[in-house]
Amino acid sequence: MNYIRQAHGIRLALAEEQDQFHVLIERVEQARRRIPLSRGAHTQGWHPVRKGHGAVAFESRLERKVIDALATHNTLVSLQSQPVTVTYWDGLVSRHYTPDFLVRLAKVPTGLARLGFGERTYIEVKPLE
Repeated sequence: MNYIRQAHGIRLALAEEQDQFHVLIERVEQARRRIPLSRGAHTQGWHPVRKGHGAVAFESRLERKVIDALATHNTLVSLQSQPVTVTYWDGLVSRHYTPDFLVRLAKVPTGLARLGFGERTYIEVKPLE
């Protein structure tokens, strides 16, 4: 349960920081970013979600673990990697952001609801540190 409190604390801190920034979204593009071939020591590839779903691209061992964890929920409808890319202006600087996954659930399990999940949730996977 401690990880849930930590996740909420991080989310609240990020939300407070975002209130200070004014960004203008220029466009949102579906499936723009592709995971490049691995040229380093890190792990990436395609990981099966469950029978009938197909495989999902991942960029790290941690993302692969997230795929495994989400696949355990029988209410998981779909999991999509690199679903959208948002181009936005941060002052005079144009930036791009692509979330790691789009998770769609038929019903949100209590544990995921505590983490802020809804029936359709974009997630970014980062180490807790």
